[in-house]
Parts: sequence; C-alpha cells; structure tokens
Amino acid sequence: MNLRLLRIRPYAVATGQLIGIVHGTLFLRQAMHLPPLTTGLALPPRSYPWQVPGTVLAGIGMGIQVPALSAELMRAVPRQDRADASVLRQTIRQL
Repeated sequence: MNLRLLRIRPYAVATGQLIGIVHGTLFLRQAMHLPPLTTGLALPPRSYPWQVPGTVLAGIGMGIQVPALSAELMRAVPRQDRADASVLRQTIRQL
C-alpha cells in the first residue's frame, strides 16, 4: 500500500470526507439499527422540526457529492499511482 499518496492534500482531504460520510451512516444504520429514512432524519434535534427539510436536502446533496468527490479524488493523483490510490482509499474506508 502506497501511503505516500496521503501527502497529496486534495486526495487526503477527499478521502477523509468520504470516510466521515460512510462511517457516520454505517454507525446509525448498523450500530443503532435505524432504518434508512430515520437515519436521514436522525441528525436534527426533535425540538427543531423546521430543520428536517434542510436535512433531507443535505442527504440528497451527499448522494450527489460522494460520486463527484470520488472522481475528484482520483484526478488529484498522478496517472501511474491511481491504482494504488484506489486501493488505499478502499482499504481506509473498510477500516
């Protein structure tokens, strides 16, 4: 595994963002046993129902953001290192 790829700032930042998105969702779904809709609505406090539409829109935005972030992540890495970068990102995501 080529850890020097984490020295490429855009790659490291995008990898960190993807890890946060994926692990936050997995925690709510698997550890807390919440269904998908409840997971999407779990973040705003119950006393602030006016935040629900914004949270739903944020969830939609994340669905749009993750593929774009993944593509940008790979563009930040030199061509000859893209296979290693993909393996490293997937490995870190699985941790």
